[in-house]
Amino acid sequence: MKRWIPLLLILLLPASLSLACSTSLSIPRIETGELQVFTIQEPASTQGVTLVEIQMGSGQLDIAAGGLGLLEGEIRYNVPDWAPELSHFSDHLTLRQERTQAGIPENIVTNDWDLRIGPWPVDLRIEAGAYRGELNLTGLQLANLEISDGTGDARVVFEAPNPLTMDHLRYETGASQVRMTGLGYANFDDMTFSGRAGNYSLDFSGPLQHDARVVISAGFSNLTLIFPENLPVRVAVAGLLNNVSVSGRWLVENGVYTRSGDGPVLEVEVNMSLGNLNLNVE
Repeated sequence: MKRWIPLLLILLLPASLSLACSTSLSIPRIETGELQVFTIQEPASTQGVTLVEIQMGSGQLDIAAGGLGLLEGEIRYNVPDWAPELSHFSDHLTLRQERTQAGIPENIVTNDWDLRIGPWPVDLRIEAGAYRGELNLTGLQLANLEISDGTGDARVVFEAPNPLTMDHLRYETGASQVRMTGLGYANFDDMTFSGRAGNYSLDFSGPLQHDARVVISAGFSNLTLIFPENLPVRVAVAGLLNNVSVSGRWLVENGVYTRSGDGPVLEVEVNMSLGNLNLNVE
């Protein structure tokens, strides 16, 4: 086996060189310009729960509470084709940017989103490409939360109870590093998390208000689940060639890891292939 890979490379090398010589590659370029600032000052809605959609390409995304209205903040960008658009509807607000294409930039690219959401009931939906995110959702009234991204480095934080019962929390990601902390404070009924290949840490600290269910699917990944010491939890693990390590005392039977405790119960299903799963108690 050790000799097979170099031999394969030798056999493929002439074809690769021939292809490189006979093919003219056209690499797209990203044109930069003067730094632009797009300001958002969206007043609060009186229509009940408002859907807030945030769609960005590649860049830095910071979201926190503290807005006086529904949504406020600014976007700083220097690629003219990436100008944001804000669309208003009676119960729906969309802040979007054309998906940033891949290419070689002429200069340093700036695409920084600094947003504040006010204390109003919202369904929050975030879509991003390759990005860095700092999403401190403490203090928001979240009826639902959906986050999807391509690749990146994101941190999602809850540090106090969500005053609303969240019907569903969904996170879909690719080859990323994602850290979610204080998920017990999120006050969700159901949560789904799916990732393809990355490093994921889900911390369920914070007191549960009621029984909750979590479904996790991941490919070739490192997945760490962190639970409070006294939380009753049941983790059912399925998939191929998983390496499961635990801290604390667990009852293990037929791929099901159980801990007893007081209060509402957290049910977790993990479907994972070719990955490392860490079950930690803190």
